[in-house]
Amino acid sequence: VVIMPVAIAVALDLSPSNTRVALMRSSNQSGDDSQEHSHLLWVIVLISASFGGVFHGIAMALRKRFGEGHVKYWLEWRWWIGAFVDCAAGLMIW
Repeated sequence: VVIMPVAIAVALDLSPSNTRVALMRSSNQSGDDSQEHSHLLWVIVLISASFGGVFHGIAMALRKRFGEGHVKYWLEWRWWIGAFVDCAAGLMIW
């Protein structure tokens, strides 16, 4: 939840020292050593990771709640909803 204000500050360039945050990667095909990615990409990555973390917490709560007290918890359809939400959250975090 703390990442969201940071993402907004980066997107709007509201950092105290007014320096730009850039994601860098090496480029083997050109003479450049690095390439700056857009602020929009940076914000999308941070927001996706934040929501992925929230969905992971919700998924763990669903799996715990609907698997509790059942020996064969995997037969509960609601437990599987938690499993699928956890898969989606994992993709958002990855």
